[in-house]
Amino acid sequence: MDIMHYNDEEKHLHQYLAELGHDNTIIAADADPFEYAINQPFDAAYIGLHPHGLELIRLLHRRNRECLVTIVTADINARSAAEAMQLGAFDYLFTPLEKHDIERTVLMMTREYQNQRERHNLAGHIDNFDLTTSLDANDSPPTTLRDIVAAVERRAIERALTQHNGNIARAARQLNISRTTLYSKMQPPNP
Repeated sequence: MDIMHYNDEEKHLHQYLAELGHDNTIIAADADPFEYAINQPFDAAYIGLHPHGLELIRLLHRRNRECLVTIVTADINARSAAEAMQLGAFDYLFTPLEKHDIERTVLMMTREYQNQRERHNLAGHIDNFDLTTSLDANDSPPTTLRDIVAAVERRAIERALTQHNGNIARAARQLNISRTTLYSKMQPPNP
């Protein structure tokens, strides 16, 4: 993930995220964070409730509405926390940061980021899907959500396998699923 940090003091947080493979953009407290937020759609952000922290949340969400913003502050004012959450903050951490709090937030943030990617991937498959091309001549169009999802999934798997000449490993990578999952989805349904 591309992560913006508008809190240059939390060096252990920056290091921890870098070790996990995230790209960190660390902005000093005396720098202009708005310039960065305008020019790059960050996947996540850790920001303090500086004088302009709430406006920064708005700007980050205008650039990427799914930006996972975590507030980092020593201010235990419940009004600030509530306002930040209403603006779409993902989480709220109090300083000094505790290791278990950082790990919990990063785990939740990573899961939400993966869920976002999966939703976008599925939406792309659905946008490019023509339900009638997955039906045999005698089949009627699926009517339940489960049947529609199964038809979309089946068609996406067929396309990926065709594109990769039956190579299951490559098809699974394209679909962003494991080979085991692909194998199980290729099995005929149980009666």
